Order: sequence, then C-alpha cells, then structure tokens
Amino acid sequence: MGGPRVNCVRFLTNSRVWRCLMRRNIQLPPSTVRALLAGCTFLWACLIQAHAATGRNYVEIGEIGSAARVVLHPGDVLRVVLKSNVSTGYGWQVMANNEGILKPGPATNLPGETQKVGTEGRQQREFTAKAPGEDRLVLAYARPWEKNSAPVRKLTLDIAVTSQAADPAPAVKPAGVLLGKFTGKSPCADCSGINQTLLLYTPGPNNFVDAYYVQSMTYLGARNGDTSNVSAGKWFVEKGTATDPNGTVYALSLESSNRTQNYQVKGNTLIPLGPDLSEIQPPFDARLHRAP
Repeated sequence: MGGPRVNCVRFLTNSRVWRCLMRRNIQLPPSTVRALLAGCTFLWACLIQAHAATGRNYVEIGEIGSAARVVLHPGDVLRVVLKSNVSTGYGWQVMANNEGILKPGPATNLPGETQKVGTEGRQQREFTAKAPGEDRLVLAYARPWEKNSAPVRKLTLDIAVTSQAADPAPAVKPAGVLLGKFTGKSPCADCSGINQTLLLYTPGPNNFVDAYYVQSMTYLGARNGDTSNVSAGKWFVEKGTATDPNGTVYALSLESSNRTQNYQVKGNTLIPLGPDLSEIQPPFDARLHRAP
C-alpha cells in the first residue's frame, strides 16, 4: 500500500536475501541498491497497471472476528485467508453457501514462516460473486471426518451482491466500534491516482483486544473504470519506533503475506514505517490523515 516506490522499499527490506545481507553486515553499493529499487518500482508499476486494467474488484479477509458483512458486485472476487494447521487434519470447510450468488473455488494451503512439519500456516478460500442477492457464507475450522464434533472456530460472512449503482465500491463491515477513518492518495501507473482509506475498529471503547481494520485502495479512472482492492484483518498497538521509544505504532496484520504494515501515530496523522520501524521517505506524501 502507498504507491510503487514505497511498496518496493518494503518488499526489498522484507526479503530473505536482504535480511541475510544485513546479518552478515554486507553493504551493497548505492548504485546496486538504486538499480534494484528502480527495477522493483518498474515491476510494481506493471502490477498496478495490470490490476487497474482488469476492472475487477478484490476483497481479502483475514482474521476479523466471528462475523462481518461484505458488499460485492457481480464478478468481484472474495478471498478469505485464515490461520490453519493442515498437519492436525483441521481445515476451513464451507458449511453454508448459496453457489448461485457466490461461487466457491478450490482451497489453497499457504505455508508458515518455516518449513518445519507441524508449523501453523494459512488456508485460502476464494469465491466469485455471480448474481445479485443475499447469501450467508459460513466457514468452520474442523476435521472433515468428525461429523458430530463442534468446529474449533467459525466465521460467518453476510454477503450482499449488488449493482455498482447501488454500492459504488465493495466494502467490509466487521463487528465493533469505529475508532477512526484515515485517508490518503498516491500516484498510479495506469490511472489518475489511488485513493486509500483505512478504517480502524475496536470491540468497544478503550478495548484494543481483537481489534480489526478494513483498508481500501481505489484505482481512479482506470481503463475499465474505477476498481478497488479491499483487505481486512486484525490490528494492534505497539510502543516505540526506530527514533522514538515512546512513539505509538498501529500494526496491521497482513494474513496473505504473514507480515505487518506499521504506522506511527502523530496527532491526526498516520506515518508509514518500514520493517525496522523507521519512517519511510517516498517522493510523495504517503501519510494517512484522519477524516471527519
């Protein structure tokens, strides 16, 4: 999130190769770093251009409590990515779903941080919105052969598939209280700009346990019209940055990549931080500002 160059800085500094170089205290020449960043920026711009050209909206949901409401349009793709451990026999099963409204795709198992047997990973299930209507999608974390056992975890998504005229963009509404709304705009390779909106929810006032976020990236004026990419998951509060030990950090859990996206809180502004919790310095304003 935040534009091609910001994303590439995050990608490079998060990569295993980069971490290996840092552990061995190997410093690349500035010209090599610039070449890597330039190549990555070009690649990321191409990915943004490809996304904008598809004209499809994507909604990705991670850990977001036991229930939420999702608004989609016909053709939109819903991707649910939840923690799982296939070595135990457990998996996310579809317990309820109207396939005429929301067509399920195959399940994909994503590995954890290590390749050790028994390590917890994630399971991804993908659904495509087919026709207008209301559906209740229920996913249960269970062993398929234990027919009479209650599931360990459950996720219920109330799905509304509507026309774009009724709801211009896809949306996710988790349970809880809206703590704040933050917005920003970044450049785009193949559109007039990317509007970013971050909604932060908590279970209740001054309660940050099991807090959830919804982040939307809207690509404006793309070849096939405005398109959106929505992600939702857990967020939590941390203390301290690379330059301010007392700084407050909002950390967003990105289930699909098993990483966090960090922002330092300064008044009504969220400042994006890199993996080392230092402020990112892109060539444009990547900050998010509190909206009314």
